Amino acid sequence: LMLNLGISQVVPVLPYYATDSGLSAAGLGIILATPSAARLLVNMPLGRMADSLGRRPLMVGGTILTAIGILGTGVAMPYGLYALVPFRLLVGIGSASSMVGSGAMVADLSDAVPQHRARIMALQQAVVSCAWAGGPALGGLVAETYGAPASFAAAGVGTLLCSGGYFLLPETVRLRPAA
Repeated sequence: LMLNLGISQVVPVLPYYATDSGLSAAGLGIILATPSAARLLVNMPLGRMADSLGRRPLMVGGTILTAIGILGTGVAMPYGLYALVPFRLLVGIGSASSMVGSGAMVADLSDAVPQHRARIMALQQAVVSCAWAGGPALGGLVAETYGAPASFAAAGVGTLLCSGGYFLLPETVRLRPAA
């Protein structure tokens, strides 16, 4: 929830920041599209990593990368498109890592109750949807009340808290010993 809430709450702030930074509509489009493009490129390799390294390392590492990307986006906004793209790539790579790991973990946990697997997976997606439904409103409220940088700070800190929660979870995949 916190990962997607953190990512989604900066969405309403980006256009204002982009305008203040002199970015064009195309530049804003690039900033918004970059995380999705990164996810497309890394999802399959991350799936293999989830099976070889475990789910929890991807979840913890992914949320840390995402937090760095969100915080970096907030700091780099005044410096233009070229300063922003690396941080937006981190948001995409980190969120992909976390989502692949958490999806695999939920699948592992649902092995105990295969008759409820679809309901469990649907619940996970509902939580993600709730974050995307509420995150932009929360981000806009934080930005209006405390300023745009506060929205990025809140999103980054919230995402780091998510990483701490993931760290406390047990690993659900049995890894083979190294040969």
